Parts: sequence; structure tokens; C-alpha cells
Amino acid sequence: MRTKSVLAALAALAASVAPTPAAEPRAADFAVEKVADGVWAFIAGDSKSLVSGNTILIAGEDAALVVDTGHFPSVSRKIAAEIRKLTPKPVRFVVNTHWHYDHVIGNAVFAGEFPGLSIVDQAFTADMIQKKVPGYSALGIGYLTSDIEKIHHALETGKRSNGAAVTDADRETFARRARDEEAVIPEFRAMALRGADVTFEDSVEIRLGRRVVDVKHLGRGNTAGDAIVFVPDAKVLITGDTVVAPVPYSFGSYPTEWVAVLKKMASMDAAAIVPGHGPVMHDARFLDRVAALLESTVAQVKAAYHPGVSLDEVRKKVDLERFRAEFAGDDRSRNGMFQESIVTAGVKRAFQEVEGKFAPEGED
Repeated sequence: MRTKSVLAALAALAASVAPTPAAEPRAADFAVEKVADGVWAFIAGDSKSLVSGNTILIAGEDAALVVDTGHFPSVSRKIAAEIRKLTPKPVRFVVNTHWHYDHVIGNAVFAGEFPGLSIVDQAFTADMIQKKVPGYSALGIGYLTSDIEKIHHALETGKRSNGAAVTDADRETFARRARDEEAVIPEFRAMALRGADVTFEDSVEIRLGRRVVDVKHLGRGNTAGDAIVFVPDAKVLITGDTVVAPVPYSFGSYPTEWVAVLKKMASMDAAAIVPGHGPVMHDARFLDRVAALLESTVAQVKAAYHPGVSLDEVRKKVDLERFRAEFAGDDRSRNGMFQESIVTAGVKRAFQEVEGKFAPEGED
């Protein structure tokens, strides 16, 4: 996820109770799931206020490979410790599926924990990590510090930033957010850049012994440098944020090309699909649903577009209610994310596509 949206996810609501003493952020929660022989997924905790991507371990006869390294250094260290329990093979490779911070910040931790490993990235991803990661720590600390100040102000006044009252029903959610934000500031202080050792454009094959891992760039989707990872002998497909559950992540995306990527992945012979966020899947139905959402969004934007029309005018004519009900249901948090990621960002990117004027990623 990009800078603004990752940080906005740390403060989705506008007021809270007073922060309690620092505790480990809920993003530190992760579940270890065996996906196939020699393949394990570290499924990031379902925090409503902190964001981290899934991490995947693939072990072969001679070496191991890690896909995506997470957002918070302390959590990456815990995952590294779990990896040592699961396999005696040395981690020799890391693959980043894309450049978003919650998938790459742990690179430096893994490089320290497993000396001699090589980080393998698609060329666009490698370039974006070099451009974006160095300023992320300071940006995050500033954002969190400001938000904590807003929380205190809201408590003192009894009002959210939009003027609404802080209700008793809000307090548990707000309290958790406050605890998470205070606890995560030291994580931002510990962040460091570790970029790619090896880059590729379209594909690269990594051998871990007899086990072969295929890393492919199928086209632009969630980002311009998306990599998918496929383990043929285990039929495991690792998607990065081209697949995010329960609500797709559309910031900075390329909607029509993304549909093509999803259809290519859906046609692969995968027994298990590990998304960038969310649980392991065992068929392509969710991929088909995301493709349908994106196709409908683009079609409706095209139908409403004409030269000189504004984004706001187009957005008013786009009806995604059927998809909102399908992806978010009655869940307040999911509805908020659907509004932000799909109705706001997704329609905007579709509008930019129709205009032929995509804004650069991270600036969209």
C-alpha cells in the first residue's frame, strides 16, 4: 500500500480515548499456515488500524525463499525466528511482489537475519523502493504523532474532527487505535532501506534444489511492477496485492490491465492462492469477483465520460452498490475501505485511464 493510504489506515477514525501504556501492536499478530509441503504462509493479523502484508516461506532441498517481508521490523524478526523452526535450509532469496511499504520494510531485517541472501525484484519495484522507502520512517512518525495529538484534542473537547460527538460505542475501537499508534512509533524508528540485488523485467526462475520457483511479471495491475510467484510442484500461487481480501486495494492501480492479470492468474493450475492480504484461498472465485468489479467500474466510467466532464460528475453516475454489498456487506470497516479504495480511488484511476493520463504511483 502506498504512503498516504498506509498511514491513513493507521488512523481511519477521527477520535479516541487517551492512549494507554505502550503495548505490542496488534499487527504483531500473525498465523502460521502450512499451504503445501515446504510452503508456509504467515498471515498478517486482522488489525483495523495497522496494515501489514502476508509473508510466505518456500523451502527446497538446498535453500529457502521468502516472498514479502512485512511492515514492522519486530514482526519480521519474529517471522524469521519461526522460519528457523520450520526449515533448517538457509534463506537465500527474498522476492518482493511490489514496492508498497507493508511488503518490503522487513527486507533489512531478513538481510541481517540471513546473511548472504539476495533480494530479487521486478525492475520497476526495485526503483520505487529506492525512491520511496528512505523518507517513509520520518513521514510515518510525523503522521502518527500528529494523529495522537488529534486524539487528545478530541478527548478534551468530546468531539471528532468532523464535529460529531465521541460516543461510548466508539471508545473500544478508538482505544485500540491509540494503543496501536503509540506502540508502532518505535517500529518506524527502526525502519531501514534494503533494496534489490537482482532485478528482472518479465520473469526469473529461482532454483532451491530440485524445487523450482517461477517469478513472473504478468503486466501492470495493482502496481506497474507486480510480481507473482508460482511453485509448480506444489501448485501454490502467491499474488501480492493483485489480490487483497476482503476488499481489493485500488490505489495507484491500472484497472483494465489488472483485469487481464487476474484472468491470467485464474487460468493457472493453482491448488492454493496466497493473497497479499487475507486468508489462503483454494480456488479462483475471488479473483473472478475482483475482475468483475474492475470491469464494471471501467465500463461505467467510460459510459459516463466525455471531454470536459469532471471526475466528480462521473463518480455520481457510477453505481457499485451490488459490489459494495458483495465485498463489504454490513461491516462498517469494510464499507469504509470499499468507499476509500474502490468508490474513491478505483473510480479515479479508471477516470485517469479513460483520459489517458495516469498519475504517477504514489502521487495519485
